[in-house]
Amino acid sequence: MTEPPAPVPTPVPAAGLLVLFDWNGTLVLDTARARDALNDVLRARGLAALSPGDFAVRFRLPMAEMFAALGVRRSEAADAESEWNAAVARRVARPRDGLVEGLGQLASRGATLGIVSAAAAQVIETDLLRIGVPTPFATIDTAVPDKARALRARRGTAQRAYYVGDTVHDIHSALATGYVPIGVADGYTGVSRLVAAGATAIVGDLRELIGLIFRDPGGAAEGGAAR
Repeated sequence: MTEPPAPVPTPVPAAGLLVLFDWNGTLVLDTARARDALNDVLRARGLAALSPGDFAVRFRLPMAEMFAALGVRRSEAADAESEWNAAVARRVARPRDGLVEGLGQLASRGATLGIVSAAAAQVIETDLLRIGVPTPFATIDTAVPDKARALRARRGTAQRAYYVGDTVHDIHSALATGYVPIGVADGYTGVSRLVAAGATAIVGDLRELIGLIFRDPGGAAEGGAAR
């Protein structure tokens, strides 16, 4: 007698699970275009361009602080940020490995997904159109000057909350608001700096988030930095 096929288990919804993401360097890999855009802004003001090594060390949020440190007049900070976003939007980024599958698996397991990013809406909207992937995001916050404030506002009644980002500012903002901070490799900031800032784990492929988040229902990923 032939045995009937085993039923495929249905993922158990994760009640009260919130996973928010940064955009540039996190969901899309665009370090080169971000550096090129920043150098456009600097050259337009007669300032020295940054090498890849300099960019990895000197890029930071909020952007107004970075521009000031690079020699941009504080009175020009808002214009400089607008120019940077426009220059970024003109260039193409590629999605991080596992973007579609990772987000899809999180959503299918009941996670509420969202974006909290300093990037302008035009950058994210343009990238989404170019990438052509479904967007399972409940909320998208753009041009965010204070990520801690935005994360706090989005927390709501979530029992578990994670923030995935690629800068020290992302990690510090997550820690300050009770989110589990997860860093990503190949973003704007080196892995060692993310770990030193307090990242609980580092992922390169977004499918890795499934194992990190769902093996620890208590809210903290196991195993320290993954990379």
